[in-house]
Amino acid sequence: TTTDADRAIAALTGEGVGIHRGPNGEVYSLNLLQSDGQLQYLKHFPTVRSIALSTPRITDAGIESLAYAKQLTSLTIMRTSVTDAGLRKLDQLPNLERLSLSGQFTREGLRQLQRIKPLRSLALFSPIDERVLGFLADVSQINNLSLFEVRLGKDVVDIINQCQNLRSC
Repeated sequence: TTTDADRAIAALTGEGVGIHRGPNGEVYSLNLLQSDGQLQYLKHFPTVRSIALSTPRITDAGIESLAYAKQLTSLTIMRTSVTDAGLRKLDQLPNLERLSLSGQFTREGLRQLQRIKPLRSLALFSPIDERVLGFLADVSQINNLSLFEVRLGKDVVDIINQCQNLRSC
């Protein structure tokens, strides 16, 4: 008998989504999800641990579907149309430990990450300066920070040095 999960896997792989399964057949990783519609299939994968979203067809509305992924520990949001409003919805992920982001997020939007208590690792792949980087003062649970395209200046170094929980940056 074909299950809803089997149909979802067939639909996603037919659209180029990479799916990795565990030894018992459970889906634990979905790579290169490309649209809000594809995110609707998450309800069929309660054990998924890692998701990578890529393309501008992923929006804040699609981020709501991540609520189905309660065991998600790693999320990548790259080259999407997700905004600060989408970041606010990530607190519905009770096990999210690692987050990689690219996009035009504000200090206030990134400050919302403080609501994701298990979050320990953050990678930002967007141009960022000291005005935006100030969010780190409020997101104290992060101990591993990776910054790409940061505009380094004395103020940026001072902000990073004030983050006592960081073990690596």
